[in-house]
Amino acid sequence: MSLQQVGTLLTPATMVVESIDDMDPKRALKVILEPFERGMGHTVGNALRRIILGFMPGSAITEVKIDGVEQPYSNIEGVYEDVVDILLNLKGVNVRLNGTQPTAVLRLNAKGASKKEVKVTAKDFQDNANVEIANPDHVVCTLGEKGEIYLEATVTKGRGYVPASDKGDDFETVTTGHLMLDASYSPVQRVVYQVESTRVEQRTDLDKLILEVETNGTIDAQEIITRAASILQQQLSAFVDEGLLPTAATTVADTASEEVPREFFFSIEDLTLSVRAMNALRSEGIETIGDLVSKQETDLMKTPNLGRKSLQEIKDALLVMGLHIGMEVPSYMAKQN
Repeated sequence: MSLQQVGTLLTPATMVVESIDDMDPKRALKVILEPFERGMGHTVGNALRRIILGFMPGSAITEVKIDGVEQPYSNIEGVYEDVVDILLNLKGVNVRLNGTQPTAVLRLNAKGASKKEVKVTAKDFQDNANVEIANPDHVVCTLGEKGEIYLEATVTKGRGYVPASDKGDDFETVTTGHLMLDASYSPVQRVVYQVESTRVEQRTDLDKLILEVETNGTIDAQEIITRAASILQQQLSAFVDEGLLPTAATTVADTASEEVPREFFFSIEDLTLSVRAMNALRSEGIETIGDLVSKQETDLMKTPNLGRKSLQEIKDALLVMGLHIGMEVPSYMAKQN
């Protein structure tokens, strides 16, 4: 095998993708990448692991309305579980929200059967074209003979773990009967890496990186790894992009001739913002990421229903893409016009 080199550093020349035990390869993958220079395996592996754990967008049930229930510390006649247990079970439903809408509602209507208990599972939700359920056999509740339950579960997009109490104004304005859930948006269930020694020709001091990723089934493991590598590349691009920091001699005409980052043309949907933040931006005619980053922070603070928490949420989402509010984007504006 010939060695690929960048200066005096090796870059990986071999990648092997394997399934993990008997698991579905779409849910769990092992990627073996080699050779790396000694120490580089840990550098790359740790960076990818942290990105996979903390920055993968996903979907979750974040709000529930159960017919006849006004607060979580309640019981429903004919239902074996109390409301708190039902809410915990709903948090375990693995969902994927498709399409451009930031939210969707799942509805469930179930009744008990004569002389036997009925297990109500995630597959009993009414079909919704915008929502996929990865674990349809997950139990929601158990009904007795006279048990009956009707509920509506709101699915939203997001990133990381968001406690119900951290939802800002959205949480504070919830009406009685709407039960808010802590949201675990990450579709990643497990990610580990290890580094082993490997050799190429006469060199025996090289690293082999082994990365294992397991998801909840709402997204392919291979897509997770690809996204993480893309995010890492975007974050580091500022150090290597030629002409990123303009000199004093740079003119507006020179800037306009530069290539426009493709992310500028993405919809703000790709930021997986909260409903409140999304609606506030759209009310100001902001539809693309380019529209958003061209704004100044002081201008955004004047937007109705956009508070400091929502603004910080927007800034964090842009940071993942290597972008920020207040960017000078004359080349983007020229193409828009």
